[in-house]
Amino acid sequence: MTGLRVAEAPAARRRPEPPGRPSRGGRRWTAAPVAIVVGGVVGLALLLFPIAADWVSTIGHDRAIAGYVERGTELRESGRAEQLLAAAEAYNRALPDGPLRDPYSVAVADTDAGPERYRDQLDAGAGGVVARVTVPRLGIDLPVELGADEQVLRRGAGHLPGSSLPVGGAGTHSVLTAHTGAPYAALFTPLHEARPGEVIEIEVLDRRLRYRVTSLETVRPDETASLARRPGEDLLTLLTCTPIGVNTHRLLVHAERVPDEAPPPIPSGAVAEPATDDWLPTVLGAWWIPAFLLGAAGMVRLARPAR
Repeated sequence: MTGLRVAEAPAARRRPEPPGRPSRGGRRWTAAPVAIVVGGVVGLALLLFPIAADWVSTIGHDRAIAGYVERGTELRESGRAEQLLAAAEAYNRALPDGPLRDPYSVAVADTDAGPERYRDQLDAGAGGVVARVTVPRLGIDLPVELGADEQVLRRGAGHLPGSSLPVGGAGTHSVLTAHTGAPYAALFTPLHEARPGEVIEIEVLDRRLRYRVTSLETVRPDETASLARRPGEDLLTLLTCTPIGVNTHRLLVHAERVPDEAPPPIPSGAVAEPATDDWLPTVLGAWWIPAFLLGAAGMVRLARPAR
């Protein structure tokens, strides 16, 4: 039929989306929520960093101690441990009298006494570790190296040159030092909670020495008279900076040997179990990993734009 028109169906009209509504493809992130998430994650990371860094440092300390304990066993079996201890005792007897110097104010040079050099003493071939210092109640358990320079103190505790080597004996006074308030490890920070009667243990090759804290002293860096040796006494002092974060003074934790309470020497062939063998505290100490992940996920969820 001609002359007839077929009506066309009207085109479907698309309804305009309300202004500000996200596209159908999903949520639209803007600068504000992204900045909130990034700032929150960075803040959480800064908050957890000291805990994470101390956890990593503790693993390093445990490994260093484990290597020292294993090497000490080998030296005991070969008889070399007795030779090293005898040489250290001779070194202590030859130490000259004189005031000690604060390691955090000036560079303290190595002190050589007798025919043996300072850096050769107690060399167990364990990466520089010569002893282990433990304060059980405070959770301090650190490897000890000779010297008190920054490289040594970043790895654990150092032995102050000029003081007696930590092998015990009448007329000796050993001074061990470590940082306080370091962002990467606790080190001697818990030492501020020490109190008279506290037990400090030193393990050096086949000897275990026990000391009991007699007094705590806060002094200026140049006040080192109390670090001097006393005839007939077996003394130990742990030295660190105080107040925490200010570091204008020094905290000295003085202790004296208690041989009647000291445990017997480590028997030949026996290996003390280092902290690295106990995996549960290591795993529990990593609680900051799921805490960071959950915190970051929570911030993303809270800041996520609504549909």
